[in-house]
Amino acid sequence: MSPRDVVFTFWYETWASAVRRRYMPPDRLVQTLLTNSRVGGLLVANPYRSAPRFVARRIFGPSDPPFPQRSSTELTTPLRLLRDDNVGESALRSTYAAYDGHLKSRAKQLGLNRPAIITTNPFCAAFGTFDWAGPVTYYAWDDWAALAALKRWSDDIDIAYRVMAERGVRICAVSETLRKRIGGEPSAVVANGITPSEWQPPWRAPAWFEALPRPRLLYVGAIHERLNTDALRELSESLPE
Repeated sequence: MSPRDVVFTFWYETWASAVRRRYMPPDRLVQTLLTNSRVGGLLVANPYRSAPRFVARRIFGPSDPPFPQRSSTELTTPLRLLRDDNVGESALRSTYAAYDGHLKSRAKQLGLNRPAIITTNPFCAAFGTFDWAGPVTYYAWDDWAALAALKRWSDDIDIAYRVMAERGVRICAVSETLRKRIGGEPSAVVANGITPSEWQPPWRAPAWFEALPRPRLLYVGAIHERLNTDALRELSESLPE
């Protein structure tokens, strides 16, 4: 199989945050695209950034991690005045028609040939036309409509899911529950996983952890508003030892 050109777009993440973090699904996916032999040319796109903030960060903030220098590979950051997307289907269609146009222009300059689109942005997947590109795949690694921080877009995200199904956008979800939540075909479940080489012995726990009494209960996951702190408190109080 000959290499395929690809356009990959972040949503709330950026290339800089993905490199610094390196453990969330989009972080790992973009690193794989950069090194996989089945990927030819590659355009990696940040979400829209606020132009004033972008300039200020360039002047006063820390420098971003460098993007790999490779033939037919580029990072692009489209700019606008607003920091966040507007609410409402009409506004989002307009926003992502413009975003689509930016990607089309950069892909053409990079010499990409009908690239496959992989996006973590539900609005990009639903409202981008991509008549210049190959198949569109929405990589779903969370149900954004259920996230409190994105509550004002929850109805729009539901609309985006419906539009994706109507358009036949390909869905790649990290769980069967999420795949069914979004709906649409064709679809596949690719569960979250690990890189085995990062989990080989010898393992060394930090001293503060070794000093804790046994038995130990360990939570691994995100700490935000969806974490049930009441349940954790009840569990802790029920096991005083």
